[in-house]
Amino acid sequence: MSSVKVATNAVLPKQDPTYVNRIVGYNEYRKSLEYLDTLVANSTAEELEAIDAFIKQHDEFAVITNLSPRWRRQQTLLAESPNGPQDNFERRGLDWMMALARIEVGAMLAGFTSQPQPFVVVRPSKLELNAYRELLLDGVRSHFFAMRSDPLLVHIAKGKGRDRQNLAYGRRVFVTLSMLDAMATLYGQTFAPPQVAELYSWKNELEKTRDGIVGVIAATMMAASGDERERWDSMINGCSAMKRGVQSELAAGTATVNPR
Repeated sequence: MSSVKVATNAVLPKQDPTYVNRIVGYNEYRKSLEYLDTLVANSTAEELEAIDAFIKQHDEFAVITNLSPRWRRQQTLLAESPNGPQDNFERRGLDWMMALARIEVGAMLAGFTSQPQPFVVVRPSKLELNAYRELLLDGVRSHFFAMRSDPLLVHIAKGKGRDRQNLAYGRRVFVTLSMLDAMATLYGQTFAPPQVAELYSWKNELEKTRDGIVGVIAATMMAASGDERERWDSMINGCSAMKRGVQSELAAGTATVNPR
């Protein structure tokens, strides 16, 4: 029996490169993490030691942590402690590389999918448990203090931001809240009571910011119709937590259009 090769062409409609880049970025991190998990699962202790040594020798695999002081304007009980007087917070090793990959995947799941506990789903293995904790907490600190000191966020909360700004900052708040919830779920018992209190104060502030942005988006959608309403439905569809909040506002009829 002879075989026949058939060539076909598919024509895809023009896509927003922003959305395409997100898909590509997510797939790269997800596949990298999948390969790393497989590597660890199938390697001996001696092999893992050799892999770890190789990674530590290469600058391109270094992970920089404790980024939050760039935006922090106040003291916090949740600051990262240096390992010594000369610590530059550069971390190296397989554990740090894998922890960073997990957090990147978790952030994309939090901002663009319906996964309710994205950072718990990609929870760390025993290998990178400590590294994951440090990077996750620094992510919470960095986003929280950066948003707190960002004048544009106040502008957005008053309904004066542009559509893409509202969506971007809304997603950022939802991602940060997901990080914070994961900290409580995975590492809650490692914090002293005063630290727990500070985390809850951050959560309360972030939730107020979230509600303000959700209200602005809901008000904009309430005033929209036809193609414009469909465009908004499409834009919020990727972040299920944001979508639920907006739909709740619309169903209750509580959203009001702020003057721009």
